[in-house]
Amino acid sequence: MRASRFVRVVSFVGVLVFVAGCAGSSGGGASASRSSAGAGTTASPSSSPRFPVPDRRSLPPRQSAALQDVLDGVVSLEARAPGSGVPGLTAAVLTDHGAWTGAAGKDGVGALLSPNAMMLIASVTKTFLAAEVLHLVDAGQVDLDAPLSRYVNHPLAGNGATVRQALSMHGGFRDIPHVDQLRALGRILATSHHHTTVQQSLAFWTAPSTRPGGDPVYSSTGFVLLGMLVEHVTHHVVAHALRADLFTPAGLQRIVAQDPERPTAPVAAPRPEVGVPSRDAYLPCRSVASLGNDSASGVAADASTLARWGYQLYGGRVLPPRLTAMMLTSASSASIFPGTGYGLGTMLFEGLSPDVAVGHLGDLGLYSAALVVVPARHQSIAVLADGLMPDSRLIVRQLLIALA
Repeated sequence: MRASRFVRVVSFVGVLVFVAGCAGSSGGGASASRSSAGAGTTASPSSSPRFPVPDRRSLPPRQSAALQDVLDGVVSLEARAPGSGVPGLTAAVLTDHGAWTGAAGKDGVGALLSPNAMMLIASVTKTFLAAEVLHLVDAGQVDLDAPLSRYVNHPLAGNGATVRQALSMHGGFRDIPHVDQLRALGRILATSHHHTTVQQSLAFWTAPSTRPGGDPVYSSTGFVLLGMLVEHVTHHVVAHALRADLFTPAGLQRIVAQDPERPTAPVAAPRPEVGVPSRDAYLPCRSVASLGNDSASGVAADASTLARWGYQLYGGRVLPPRLTAMMLTSASSASIFPGTGYGLGTMLFEGLSPDVAVGHLGDLGLYSAALVVVPARHQSIAVLADGLMPDSRLIVRQLLIALA
């Protein structure tokens, strides 16, 4: 690859970390559209019972086969019409009456995927950061309605946005780099082993904050600032706070917050042609992982672990019910993406299931992920792809049908 083309590729990858890579592969733009997930709408009432202990026994053979058929179909579709599926993906289902994991296809270097291969979960990371902030709210260490600037010393946090507004994408933050910053970003990403600090990461996004409280605008910048809040309050880096407060209590096994932590084998290698200069110990490489960091898009996990997280979080087994309900409440009748409301670090999906579905999507081009939970059915589904899922919602919908 010629140097000029490489800089363009890595610059594009860097933008994906914060913009398209954080939006999910559901289609639609960042402009607000009307949605039935209206202001104050709660996806799951606070009186909903806590999910029972999940059942790790295998689902019946008929359901397991139907679920595997969905994955095989996605990979087969890609083989017949490149760009319409993905070369390889894994998925997991966890319910109160059984569990399943599966894999299909190959990773970016042609190795067969195993169900427990770790991949970048991209913006599904935001569910963890949001839960950590609410954990600190429950401990009396953070006030949701206090200005973010009470906890974060950074010019972008000086627009008066509250902690709650930052969590709900109403903070007025925008992920728009200046062309000079974009060139600098390309130079940094050209070295895969580079560690990008939080301050360096924020320096690329030079668009001034706007007045908070208007229509929601999807922004990873706000979550990076919230990560600074976590570090200020806990006196620990975000990765350590997540492990102590969430990963370990929720019983999550194969998960890491990059780049303080590194993935463990087996991992799904990224495709080399997308611009990652060389493999290192991170997914996809240290420069990209640390740019998104452990607050917005840098967590890596396997599908089974991610499905367990969804079950524990939205099943009321991580936070008190009133705080879980806050995560599932849309603060606005405007939608960031068509058919998707936004609570606190949580997407509220329409049309995936006859019942309410919640969770988060994420894609980086290099990897894409979906976490969807149907509270009424005690179902949690995670899908991880080595590449961009053209329509992650469709895959999840097919898995839900296979579960029926």
